[in-house]
Amino acid sequence: MNSNKWMLGLLLSVILLIGAPAGAMGEERMVMSTSATGGSWYLFGGGLCKLISKYIPDTSASAKPSASSVENIRNVGRARVAIGMAMPDAAYNAYNGKEDFAKEQYSDIRALFSIHGADTYLYTLKGSGINSVKDFKGKKIAVGAAGSGTEACNRLILKYYGLTYDDIDEVFLSAGEAVQAMQDGSLDAAMYSHATPHSLVMDLTTSRDVQFIEMGEADIAKFIEQYPYYNVSVVKANTYRGQDKDYPTFAYHGIIIVNKNMDEELAYQIVKTVFEHKPELDPIHAQFKEITLDRATMGVQIPFHPGAERYLKEKGVLK
Repeated sequence: MNSNKWMLGLLLSVILLIGAPAGAMGEERMVMSTSATGGSWYLFGGGLCKLISKYIPDTSASAKPSASSVENIRNVGRARVAIGMAMPDAAYNAYNGKEDFAKEQYSDIRALFSIHGADTYLYTLKGSGINSVKDFKGKKIAVGAAGSGTEACNRLILKYYGLTYDDIDEVFLSAGEAVQAMQDGSLDAAMYSHATPHSLVMDLTTSRDVQFIEMGEADIAKFIEQYPYYNVSVVKANTYRGQDKDYPTFAYHGIIIVNKNMDEELAYQIVKTVFEHKPELDPIHAQFKEITLDRATMGVQIPFHPGAERYLKEKGVLK
């Protein structure tokens, strides 16, 4: 009886092996750490993973939500995931062991390419009495998910105006939670980075009268001089309901990061796949059309992975 069971088990194993699809036994399976669901990063991550699974032989990838930059850097740096997304300032600080990463340097992260920009939005409801960042003092302000790149950026904005968390009632919320709190009237103002146009901001401006808080062009220029990872940006008038004039702000371009130990050919193929099949990504979000080869290095202040460097040199983007 035991012999028969053993033979049956062996036979089933052989059948499974013969019937397995080509490449299944040696398939490279990757996980990509993105952002909160609903954000443009999460959407891009899903699109990128589909391209990888579709066009790179014997390779599959899946996207998972996360708290964004800082968590993604830790995941990639500790080799918990293969791919991540990070704000350029967070990546720079992590690689060099500065700011939030002074006690946990991640010098093993490498860049593949830059993606679309995300504009910084500071907003409140009309009639709140908040007209500038300095007016945040003593108010309940949503600053992003704890430990996220958005939150790190917001601390820089507050610092620029001489404020810290000791001066405000900071709340750590996802962008969706912040919009809900604003609609409920339980929040005074919010500070978030969004790809433009953004559905959450559209939802808020549709249901409530929103006031976008301007830093002012002079302050934006000085801020960028201090923190060169960012770029001047403008949200055009009438992007949202009630926005009757241009909203000057600054933006960052997210970076796709991997561990330095990723196979060079795999990194090369990922970058090549993205730029050779970009038309498949463009319909997912309006901002994805901004992802182009000539912007592939924008804001990158960490080393490129050798595989990415090889492809970008072939295309004349890097020298």
